[in-house]
Amino acid sequence: MANGTLWTDDEVERLVAFARNGMPFSAIGGELGRSVSGVRLKFKEYAASLTTAQRKALWLERDANLQLPIYGLASAAQLADRAAREATAPSSLTAALLGDPLPGRSALDLRGRI
Repeated sequence: MANGTLWTDDEVERLVAFARNGMPFSAIGGELGRSVSGVRLKFKEYAASLTTAQRKALWLERDANLQLPIYGLASAAQLADRAAREATAPSSLTAALLGDPLPGRSALDLRGRI
């Protein structure tokens, strides 16, 4: 199953099954002994052989199961900290409208630095 060999029907079936389960193409390539670009190309060729409705369902299923980390989202600890802060009542009307300043940035904190 080295690079440059033809794909067997079994490999294509495994590729589609892995992709449907949201496995990244890099992991599929490692599992099948193929390059990432080869796996991606074969998956696109397979998808092109389907009807439009089947292709759309395949990509939606893959996207729904995709196992890649999503960058830019907060961690569980950050979400818990945010929920705790939002659960407490603001200390003043200004804090309710504008939000409390960051630690070390309030006027009282800055007054000691001048």
